[in-house]
Amino acid sequence: MPAKVESELTAFLSSGTNFKGDLTFEGTVRIDGRFEGNINSKDSLVIGENAVVDAEVHVGRVVISGRVSGNISAVESVEINTKAKVHGNIKLSGNQLIIHEGAVFSGGCEMGASETLNEPPLRELREARLKGQLKEADNL
Repeated sequence: MPAKVESELTAFLSSGTNFKGDLTFEGTVRIDGRFEGNINSKDSLVIGENAVVDAEVHVGRVVISGRVSGNISAVESVEINTKAKVHGNIKLSGNQLIIHEGAVFSGGCEMGASETLNEPPLRELREARLKGQLKEADNL
């Protein structure tokens, strides 16, 4: 099921618009033009098919149909639609990551509750446990 985004737009950067800087907002913002900088909100961001975004993105929810270069941090959900191209890492506190067939995603992804994102990766936990077991075996 696709991520839910509020239908009423707070702001709209249309095709042909170029914006460089910091964007902070409440509600839902749609970008169809070019944006470069930082995007911060606890709410929803919609990146349209013709949009080109080069930014660090920190939002509640994001639906991407265009091109994004930069890291994305979302609290609730990230949806990458069919024609989208995303180059960067995704950090998602929630558990709703949707990547539609045909989408391009080049980067890493961390998912889980915000408190688990601060825990060491499972590989490090396994390695630490294995080292402890080897140390115990050496002491025998």
